[in-house]
Amino acid sequence: MPIHRPPLPKLKDHRHRHSLSSLAEAADPQALVDALLLVLADRRDAEFVARCIVGEGPAHHRAASWALLVVAAEIAERLGCKPGPKTQAPDTVSVALRLPPGAARDDDTFPLAMPLAPLRAIVEPSRHVEALADALVDGPAHHALANAALVALFARILEKLDARLPNEAEPP
Repeated sequence: MPIHRPPLPKLKDHRHRHSLSSLAEAADPQALVDALLLVLADRRDAEFVARCIVGEGPAHHRAASWALLVVAAEIAERLGCKPGPKTQAPDTVSVALRLPPGAARDDDTFPLAMPLAPLRAIVEPSRHVEALADALVDGPAHHALANAALVALFARILEKLDARLPNEAEPP
C-alpha cells in the first residue's frame, strides 16, 4: 500500500529569471583575481586560475563560483587577511591539469593547491579527508579550481580566527 504524502508547496521558479549576459556582468573577473591573490602569490597564476573558473562551463556555474569565492575573500579581508606571498602548506592536494593524451608535460598541475587542514577539522579519520579531497578536486577544471580556491580561502579564514581566539591555557 503506497504511503500518502501531502503535495509539496509550489515554489517560485527562479530558473531563467536572469539573462546570461547579466550573470556575466555580475562576475567581475578582477574581483576574482583579487580574491585569489589571498591564496596565490603570483598575479599571473591568479589571473590564469580566474580565467579557468569564470571562463569555462555553464554561465550559472561561473557566476555561482565567482560569488562564493568573492564572498569568502570578503570575509577573509574583513578578518585582516592580506594578499601576498604565502608558503604552501605541506598538507595540500594539487589540482590536476587534465591534458589530452600525448600532450602530457612535466608540470601537470594547476598553480593552486588545496589545503587539507579545513577538511581535517570536520572529519576523521584521514581516509575520509582523502575521499573529500578527491571529490573536491575531481571533475572539470572550473569546478575543481573553484572548490580548491574556496577551501584555501576557508583555511585563511580559519587561521585568522584561530589567531584571534584567546589561548585556552590562559585564564579569562
